[in-house]
Amino acid sequence: MPSSTPRPKELPAWESLPEDQRKVLARQAEVWAAFLEHTDHQVGRVLDAIKEEGKADNTLVLYIVGDNGGEAAGGLDGQDQKNADGSQVTDPQARLKRLDDLGGESFNNLYAGAWAWATNTPFQWSKQVASHLGGARDPLVVSWPARIKDKGGLRSQFHHVNDIAPTIYEAAGIKFPEVVDGVKQAPLEGKSLAYSFDDAKAPSNHRVQYFEMVGNRGIYKDGWWAGARHLVPWRAAGSYNDTPIGQHPWELYNLNQDYSQAHDLAASNPAKLKELVALFDAEAKRNDVYPLVPKRARLPSPADGKSVFTYRQGVERISLKIAPDLSRGSHTITADIRVPAEGAQGVIIAEGGRYGGFSLYVKDGRLVYDNNAFGAAHDRIVSSEPLPTGKIQVAFEFVADPKSATSDAYPGRSVVSGTGRLLVNSVPVGEGRLPRFGGFTYETLDVGSDLGSPVPAGDYASPARFTGTIDKVTVELVKEKLTQN
Repeated sequence: MPSSTPRPKELPAWESLPEDQRKVLARQAEVWAAFLEHTDHQVGRVLDAIKEEGKADNTLVLYIVGDNGGEAAGGLDGQDQKNADGSQVTDPQARLKRLDDLGGESFNNLYAGAWAWATNTPFQWSKQVASHLGGARDPLVVSWPARIKDKGGLRSQFHHVNDIAPTIYEAAGIKFPEVVDGVKQAPLEGKSLAYSFDDAKAPSNHRVQYFEMVGNRGIYKDGWWAGARHLVPWRAAGSYNDTPIGQHPWELYNLNQDYSQAHDLAASNPAKLKELVALFDAEAKRNDVYPLVPKRARLPSPADGKSVFTYRQGVERISLKIAPDLSRGSHTITADIRVPAEGAQGVIIAEGGRYGGFSLYVKDGRLVYDNNAFGAAHDRIVSSEPLPTGKIQVAFEFVADPKSATSDAYPGRSVVSGTGRLLVNSVPVGEGRLPRFGGFTYETLDVGSDLGSPVPAGDYASPARFTGTIDKVTVELVKEKLTQN
């Protein structure tokens, strides 16, 4: 039986929390349990469909229950309700007022980090903490009635997710191609686990495996594990660059005797620890892991260096990684549209969804701009006059306040304040303040629709496709970047 492992000192004891906070956190756990039950039900529907087709006996099912262990990035309070500046609502009384909304679409629904540790019992830590098994180990359920005769049997060999593909290749009797379309392929890293189907006691053929995430790192070899923690998950975004590597020493565990990593052998077996640390270094170099904590910045994008972007109707699902970054300064959105005699409705251009973003759209004959500040507040500008019919040009101008940009958790994105203005055929028709524009909007940029969840609160239902004609939409950025505070 595995030994129990202590609660990390960074996580509070349940008994130490105020009663109101415990009520909120208890509901988070209820939401998690309900979602897990819902997921199990949906997986069951898939398996039932396979059975109804008469293919269950000869279908290989590999079901990994979870990914990387429970997620502790929610921090000590979890993540659900947000303030308009992007920060989490932490006041228990405010959260209790919306307790029944937890689990719904209005919230991110990420439970408190201590729940992640609890659900990973008996292992230490959680997702992102690749130095310990709580951040890496999950159950794997395998079913193949026509091939596996040991129904309900257990297998304890060490395997990794990169073993799934080799297993499927072997089961299907297909050789992994060395060359595809004239391009030499990198060999598969994993090992097939099909050998374990018939032999529960066969030694594992996966002998070495490295792990790394946000500087948290681990190495496995033949039943031994060494790991060094760097950051706790809820600090990974804000402290990625400014926390030196090496604050936490390497730990050593013999998994053959200590399944749950309860007994650190680093002090008593320094030779084995040295061997494994050197092995991690070799594997990290071979797999391009270094640098462990590279500068956290916006990835290169086709939008880099451009200030003018032109889109046509029907261009949808533009990722934030390649969309123009409107969050750092002044910009204009100009749309050449045609409004039929009966009028038009719907979205001209939108980015984001219920958790934040903007939408320029037509409702009840008027041009509307809605700025959604992290799902907590809406700044809306409505044109003073209905749109004329025929071929017209509508525009939105945003003039940013000087030196107002502040960093957001998403790399390369900021939050900025300023003034917005609507124009129809170059004539101003509406103006308003936008105290919080930008940030991470979660969803995509769409032209002529708003896919995913709608940006405005209740003004339309997605996809809200524009019923007129959009000839083109031009987005123009200022060249100067605002100086962050």
